[in-house]
Amino acid sequence: EKVAGVFKDFHGTSLHTDVTPMVISMKPDDFEKSYYTNYVAVKFRPGKLKATSSHIENVWMKFVQSKPFEYKLLSEEINEMYREEDILGRLTGIFTILVILIAALGLYGLASYTIDQRTREIGIRMVLGASLNNIFRLLLKDFNRLILIAILIAWPLAYLLVTYWLQHFAYRTPIRISVFLLAGLVAFVIALSISTFKAISSYLSKPVNALKYE
Repeated sequence: EKVAGVFKDFHGTSLHTDVTPMVISMKPDDFEKSYYTNYVAVKFRPGKLKATSSHIENVWMKFVQSKPFEYKLLSEEINEMYREEDILGRLTGIFTILVILIAALGLYGLASYTIDQRTREIGIRMVLGASLNNIFRLLLKDFNRLILIAILIAWPLAYLLVTYWLQHFAYRTPIRISVFLLAGLVAFVIALSISTFKAISSYLSKPVNALKYE
């Protein structure tokens, strides 16, 4: 057999598997043999699928009458290769939003409970001239420890989960620490926003009402 050329390795399947050896042959007789896997790749202009497929089918039937003409779009093949990842990504996005909402509601409830427990203390501080910044730092001190503990627990669990998922791919991207830092920053910003809102609400309330609080 004469070798016409050697091409650079490329993925003929998904990134779940390594690149495998491949031979591309253009023997007309091979199309008649059932034990060969044969594909013909055709590039066509957008919007010309119907006309192009009809023309190719006519040409196909002239030369390969023993096999029916079938075709698939490359985009559909690629989507099929990563269908599980696509579904997983959608579900992860939905559950992430739900978890953030639930966590935000829980944090808001905790902030409200903390302020209710320290209403008199906040009122006394306000009467003595405490500023909004003082009230804010007082409340935030209670949440910083909880947020830090939550982040320290979430980081290793997320790392193990992502590492396990990437093991299913022959080629994978490195896990960057910046992703975890960004996630921790987002969690801190959410907590900071809720704490700020509750601190402002408490500060704008009348000190007399706070001192009467039982």
